[in-house]
Amino acid sequence: RTIREFVVGVLLVPSVFSVLWFAIFGGTAIHEGLHGMGGISQMAVEDVTRTLFFLFDRLPLSGLLSMTAVLLVFIFLVTSADSATFVLGMLTSGGSLNPPTKKKILWGVLIGALSTALMLTRNIDPLRAVITAGAVPFVFVMLLQTTALLKALKAEDLHGIAAGKRPDAGEVDS
Repeated sequence: RTIREFVVGVLLVPSVFSVLWFAIFGGTAIHEGLHGMGGISQMAVEDVTRTLFFLFDRLPLSGLLSMTAVLLVFIFLVTSADSATFVLGMLTSGGSLNPPTKKKILWGVLIGALSTALMLTRNIDPLRAVITAGAVPFVFVMLLQTTALLKALKAEDLHGIAAGKRPDAGEVDS
């Protein structure tokens, strides 16, 4: 893939989708709170997990919107779980690019068991704690990855100039 394809496909498209999602549904919730029946902010305080569906109930085609949201969440969770089991399998296989299926299944079962235990508590606070505990160290990993990417791009640019060729920014392979 080119750097341009990576930036568009991994950074821009999801960011634009997120901005549109929050603008449309956030704006609708604000409008509903100011000019409609209200109650959305109270629902968010009572049970944040039902707030989106509470908003959908106030819109046309609420059933279709609810099914689409559940489908999108399901696809996100399955994709994330698959990626997590693959990466954890790679890490526990000494960096193998094709980890053994048994390791991926083991990690999948462990992640599933942890997820089930968190859901059975019927309390979102432990989940928030786990997410926060996992996210804080990842911030430093992301900063290191950004630094490494910028160094690699700079080295690639200098190498291209030294060799007398300057590749077009969209044609540089990553």
